[in-house]
Amino acid sequence: MCERGIAILHGVIKYVAAVNAKTYTDPGNKSFSAICQEIKGLLLPVKLATFLSIAKLLQPFLVTFQTDAPMCPFLHGDLVKVMKSIMERFIKPDVLSKATNLLSVDVTDDTM
Repeated sequence: MCERGIAILHGVIKYVAAVNAKTYTDPGNKSFSAICQEIKGLLLPVKLATFLSIAKLLQPFLVTFQTDAPMCPFLHGDLVKVMKSIMERFIKPDVLSKATNLLSVDVTDDTM
């Protein structure tokens, strides 16, 4: 669904511009007003791409653990791998390498 959102984003932006130019009538619903607010910011394509990237990273984990087999013994190790992979996208490598575990990383520190 996110891939589709990225694919049609340009068309949606054109449609909102046409509504604002009074070429089309305003639908006047919450969804349209939410879209109008989001496209005002320049970060919407980045947000969608980040969401898609993380969703693709989580997909194998979710598929693996959607089973009736007893998977609990493997949960900790796989969760650590997933969290580390996500943290590597946002936190400097030297900060992660100095951390003794993922919980010891101070994510509120702006200098990371």
